[in-house]
Amino acid sequence: MASPPGAGPPPAGGPAATRQNDPPTGRRRAIRWGRVVFLAVTVWVVVSMLVVFFRGFTQARLRGEAEQVAAQYQPSLGAGWYPLEVDQFPSAAGASRPVWIGLNYSRGAVSTLDLRPGWHRLSLRLSPVSCAGGQPPRVSVQQGRTTVGHLALAPGWSWYAVRLDGGPRHISLHYSCVLTQRIPGLGLQGARTLAVALAGIRGTG
Repeated sequence: MASPPGAGPPPAGGPAATRQNDPPTGRRRAIRWGRVVFLAVTVWVVVSMLVVFFRGFTQARLRGEAEQVAAQYQPSLGAGWYPLEVDQFPSAAGASRPVWIGLNYSRGAVSTLDLRPGWHRLSLRLSPVSCAGGQPPRVSVQQGRTTVGHLALAPGWSWYAVRLDGGPRHISLHYSCVLTQRIPGLGLQGARTLAVALAGIRGTG
C-alpha cells in the first residue's frame, strides 16, 4: 500500500528502528549472565581478601600478646638462653582461635636465672627437648653450690617448683643432655644446642 500523500518515511528513532537494533534474545541472556558471573567473582575476591587481612591481623595481635606476656620474665634470664621466640600451639579441638606462646630455648648444657629479692619458692614453666634416644633431659637446679632440686620433665608444657635456700640471688639449671639442632645451609657452624624451652617464671615469698 502506498503511503499517503505528503507522508515521509518513518522516523529513524521509531518502533521499527528500535526493533531492528535490539540484540537477539539469546545474546541478551548471555550479557545478563556475564554480568551476574562478574559480580559473583568480584564479591568472592573481595570477601577472600578481607578474610586474609583480618586473619593476618588477628594472628599478629595474638603474637604480640604472647610477646608481652614473655617480656615479663625476660629480665630474670641470665646466660645460656637463646633470644625470645613466638610459637603456635597445635589447635585444640573446637578452638575458636590459635594459641601463641612466647618462649626462650636453653643454650648449651647450663642456663642461669637471676632471682628477685624475697623469693623463697621458684616455679618454672618448661617443655623438654628430647635428646638422642627420645628421652627428655633431667634438670638439676643449683643455687650457688647447693643443689635445691631435681626436675623430672614430662613431654609438653608443665610448671615445676623448687624451694630456695636463701643463698645467692641466682640459680643455674644443669641439663643431663642436649640436642644439637642443625640449621639448614649452615650445618654445625650454625647449630643450636637445646635442652628445654622456658615460657614462664614465678617467684613467691
